[in-house]
Amino acid sequence: MLRITRSRILPSVALALTCVAVQAGPVSGQGTWESTLLARDINFDGFVDAYYDTDLDMTWLADANAAGNVTWTQAMNWVAGLDVYGVTGWELPSTPITGWGRCSYSVGGRDCGYLPVTTSAMAHMYYVTLGNEGAPNPGAGLSNSGPFSNLQARGYWSSTLTPDAGYAWDLYFGEGALNYVRIGNPMYAWATRQGDVALAVPEPSTYALMLAGLGALVVRRRRA
Repeated sequence: MLRITRSRILPSVALALTCVAVQAGPVSGQGTWESTLLARDINFDGFVDAYYDTDLDMTWLADANAAGNVTWTQAMNWVAGLDVYGVTGWELPSTPITGWGRCSYSVGGRDCGYLPVTTSAMAHMYYVTLGNEGAPNPGAGLSNSGPFSNLQARGYWSSTLTPDAGYAWDLYFGEGALNYVRIGNPMYAWATRQGDVALAVPEPSTYALMLAGLGALVVRRRRA
């Protein structure tokens, strides 16, 4: 079972001061994260494991770099086997693209490129939830990581392949660009799950029974 980096559940003000990402920290008042991201403690130990996104009806792993630097295939295999304290069913965020060859790196309003008009969950996270600015606008870059830990100002894989074989869509969190990259290149992976993970979390009594069983097993081994 994966042990992930987590942030202790604290009041919102203290949380904003203590959860620091790699190149950005939480910025109060920027974006919608303070009202749309709900902390989820999967194993009831007082630490945040994930955040439920009420805007998108999906859950994001609290540690945005739990997989490390991986290829697309490695990222897909990692997230498919991810088990966070008994909760499975994780996936990479998808990137529904309605067109092809329409990327623009200087003008917004396209499916991809900078300032994309898209239903991409990662683009929504970057621009709306965290309120970051996209290139080429002034102040572009990852200035707000919200409550997440280890959010990289680098490219993150989506689960969506492009029509051109050997490429997959990604979002570059350094400037907010939706792009496509060769699947063999090393990138980052952020695990998500459809719906509210709290609905899939085992009851606290289940953990108590598991711990009791482990304790009994240890006692039997010692006696043997």
